[in-house]
Amino acid sequence: YMDSVPLIIPLLEKEYRGTTRKFHEISKELK
Repeated sequence: YMDSVPLIIPLLEKEYRGTTRKFHEISKELK
């Protein structure tokens, strides 16, 4: 399990960045 953590973290970070970018775009459109 611990060996796979370093592989998971970058994936989570990418997902998080993509989600926050989408969220910012949506909030910009709402204003």
